[in-house]
Amino acid sequence: MDRSPARIPDDWTPTVENINVLPERLRKYIHDLRRNSEFLVLIRENAELRKEIAALRRKSNDLRRQNAALHNKLAHTTAN
Repeated sequence: MDRSPARIPDDWTPTVENINVLPERLRKYIHDLRRNSEFLVLIRENAELRKEIAALRRKSNDLRRQNAALHNKLAHTTAN
C-alpha cells in the first residue's frame, strides 16, 4: 500500500462534490469535524443564552422592586 501523501491540486476547494469523492475514512473524518464544530457552536450559544436569561431575570427583578416601591410611595401619598 502506497503511503506517500497525495498531491492536492492548487485549485481544489472543499465542495460537496469534491469531499464526496474522497476515500470513506477521510470523508467520515471531515463530516465528524463538521458535526463536532456545530455541536460546539450550540454549546457556546447555549452558554450565551443562559447569561442573557440571567441578565433578563435580574432586570425583571429590579423592575418589580421599582414597581413595588412606586406603588408603596403612591399608596402613602394618596393616604395622606
